[in-house]
Amino acid sequence: MADQMPDAPYGKPYFEEIRADNLHPESSVGSGAGAVTLESMAALVGEVLLSSGSYAINPRTGLLEQVTLSPLPDGLTLNGSIYMCPDGVALPDDLSSNGGIVMTDGSRLYENAYYNGGVLCAP
Repeated sequence: MADQMPDAPYGKPYFEEIRADNLHPESSVGSGAGAVTLESMAALVGEVLLSSGSYAINPRTGLLEQVTLSPLPDGLTLNGSIYMCPDGVALPDDLSSNGGIVMTDGSRLYENAYYNGGVLCAP
């Protein structure tokens, strides 16, 4: 039987169809027990990059952008990885307190913090 494998198994037509705008966030990277979704991989990369203070994944666009990170307001505390706002701590306009949990509208990015569905969290 003749070898039927193409010279390039993932040749040009395959790669021409893959673009960042047509990948689903739940697409897997890897296989088996070690597979992770693109969405979770992006979140992990975002956490690492946010801690560097140079680049971040913009929660509104999903794009990696060079950013200026704002310092967190003084007085916030942590409950696990969730930022908490004790009574009397003043918050800027983009942050609010929901039962003490610091919520963000995502319009500003903060040092040592990331946006998790509206909740401001520590990496």
